[in-house]
Amino acid sequence: MKSWTSEDRILAILFLLTGAICIYGLSLPLIGFDSSQYAEISRQMFDSGNYLQIQLDGRDYLDKPPLLFWLSSLSYALFGISEFAFRLPSFLFLLLGTYGTYIIGKELYNNRIGKYAALMFMTSLACFMVNVDVRTDTLLIGSITFATAKFIQYRNYSRWSDLIFCFFFIGIAMCSKGPIGLMIPIIAVGTEILFKKDWKSIYDWKLIIGFLVTFITISPLLIGLYLQW
Repeated sequence: MKSWTSEDRILAILFLLTGAICIYGLSLPLIGFDSSQYAEISRQMFDSGNYLQIQLDGRDYLDKPPLLFWLSSLSYALFGISEFAFRLPSFLFLLLGTYGTYIIGKELYNNRIGKYAALMFMTSLACFMVNVDVRTDTLLIGSITFATAKFIQYRNYSRWSDLIFCFFFIGIAMCSKGPIGLMIPIIAVGTEILFKKDWKSIYDWKLIIGFLVTFITISPLLIGLYLQW
């Protein structure tokens, strides 16, 4: 087993301190109109038990996809209605994005770069802000970063699990922010394929299975939109 270096210990301490600061922020009072509105929509969803039709005070709410409300309502069911429960799913997606950033750095460069890239992501001002002032972007950032990381691993190792995780989290991203959850990974990975001229990646028949996974993942979103429209 490889022993930890002084650099590894310092990085671990920085990750732990950053995580502790983020966890502290989960219980702070809600700030901003959007975050308060999202928390209330989640509470009303939890009270009504209606998870397919997003409503605010009895009126249809179609401004945002439902993933944030689904996860916050589930968190309310597990931990009670509180600021902590509302923010917890977003914090978990922040950790997912951090891990995805590490994978991208490790796969494209090396393990050390992956660690520093993950630390830069987690300590960025934007991550601190969306951890406290929760937006649908928090879920989007985490899911598209992890989806991109898994696609890179799929290209490197041809593992079915990486393909499934990639397209599942693309579907999760779409449930959090709409079609942009599909476009960002396609642009990110497509640009690399274009520069490397790796055309065989485009004609991989397994991608059809991947898109089917994405369709199944977003099916509750589509059903909800059909019912509300």
